[in-house]
Amino acid sequence: MSREIQNNKLIILGKLLAGITHEIRNPLSAIELELESINLSEQKLEPEITESLKACKEATERIKNIIESTLEFSRRETRGASSHSLNGIAEQTLDLLSAAARKKNVALIRRFGKNLPKIVVNKNKILQATINLVNNGIEACSKGGAVKIQTSVKKDGTVKLDVIDNGVGIGKENFDQIFSDFYTNKKGGTGLGLSVCKAIIADQKASIKFTSKLGEGSRFTIEFPVSLREDSYGSENTNN
Repeated sequence: MSREIQNNKLIILGKLLAGITHEIRNPLSAIELELESINLSEQKLEPEITESLKACKEATERIKNIIESTLEFSRRETRGASSHSLNGIAEQTLDLLSAAARKKNVALIRRFGKNLPKIVVNKNKILQATINLVNNGIEACSKGGAVKIQTSVKKDGTVKLDVIDNGVGIGKENFDQIFSDFYTNKKGGTGLGLSVCKAIIADQKASIKFTSKLGEGSRFTIEFPVSLREDSYGSENTNN
């Protein structure tokens, strides 16, 4: 019963969050227009003011990106697999978790490969998995720690995403359990995060593996086989 109550609370919270982000987006657009209007005015501005305007524009753009990412993630999934940039999914993941990382003083490091082939997946499901992995990394780190997300292509053509943290790590005695339902070493955790993650990734015909050392950190790797690459899968029903 307690789990049903918690799930219901999460559903309500998701709806509230979607409403709040919509409400924020409207005044944010007005601010953005005003900044652009000032910038385009004929009046000559002091260099310091011009620099401040530029910083304000960049900040509003970042807020807008976070809002759009949040809204997209909260929408009910209606589409199947389509073509997406893995770097784009990774960037969206970091946008959504940037506040959580700052709150804990954990650095988020990007190492994105260039010219990665697109992959044909259900974006929201892969996003759910990457958010879970990066969030786990943040929670595993102490103050001043770091979580790195990197993308690359292996020699055999497999496209992969790594989430690497320098947190507490996992003891070898727990290696066989971490993808099992209800396994957790977090206080108050449900133990469903990694098992759900593995199920989502398997459903997308990809795979997940990990390495870890107690006291040094962990690396989780999602691998998308060549068959999921847009150039192998086919380009119909594609989406940027």
